[in-house]
Formats: sequence, C-alpha cells, structure tokens
Amino acid sequence: MHQIQGVRFPLAAAIFCAAFMVACGDSTNPASDAAQSADTDILETGLQGQIPLADQLSGKSALGYRKGLRLVGQNSILDRGSNGMLAWLDDCAYVTTLSGPQLIGQSSPYSNAAYNPLNGMAVIDAADPGNPKLLDIVQSPALLAPHEAFHANAARRIIVAT
Repeated sequence: MHQIQGVRFPLAAAIFCAAFMVACGDSTNPASDAAQSADTDILETGLQGQIPLADQLSGKSALGYRKGLRLVGQNSILDRGSNGMLAWLDDCAYVTTLSGPQLIGQSSPYSNAAYNPLNGMAVIDAADPGNPKLLDIVQSPALLAPHEAFHANAARRIIVAT
C-alpha cells in the first residue's frame, strides 16, 4: 500500500473525497428541496424511454416526465420552434435553431434568413430567472446553421458556432 507522509493512501483518499463532497454541497436543505419537487414530479409509468398508450391518450406524456425538477422561468423565443443548441455566458442564454439541411435537406430555403426572420441565435437575458427576456436574434451564416458545435467561452467572452 502507498504511504503519503506516514498516512496510508486509502485513508488520505477517503478524507479528500469527504472534503470534496462537503465543498460541493450547497446550504439548502436537501430534504426540503426533495419535498418541494415531489409535488411537481411527473414520473414515467412504463419502462424508461417508453411512452405508454394510456399516457398518450390522457395527455400526460405531453407534459413531459420529470423527477426532482421544477420550472423557474421560461421564454418561448416567439414560439419559433426548432431550437437546437444552448450555451450560457454569465446571465445570458444563447439558443440556436436547427439548420434547414438538418431538418429538411440541403436545398431547403429554411436556412436562409430572408425566409424566416426567427432563425439564428436567440440572445436571452436570464438575470431574472423567473422572467427571462429575449433581447435579439442574431443571424449570420454560422448562427443560421450550426451543426457541429456551439460553445460560450467565458475567458475570451466569445460564442463559437460551427
């Protein structure tokens, strides 16, 4: 067994892990959080990933299944649909649309901003999480049809899309 300054390695590893786990916790009461989220849980009634016919017919499946989550706020981005990628930088969320070729083939005019002014990267101010505000929809060739990567770099203060 390895020794670290006279302490056996397993003991040192256990102490490190315990300290890390305490540091990663937050100050809220987990039991209270669990009780609050249990009121809004919508659990799957079948096997994970399967949607039983009864849930489809009753409309339960349209609500989405969730456990331990609660809605804080939302923005529909003008009900544009086709939202694909998400990145965060400080209090702003950046949401792109899926490209036309991804949706309906290479020749689709959908990827041309002139055909749909809602395509592109939506910039959302989420400083007030309960009421996120759409600030702008930015359109550029990369932001109209990102298909491989979309990332916010906090150190450089840039958004990268490919």
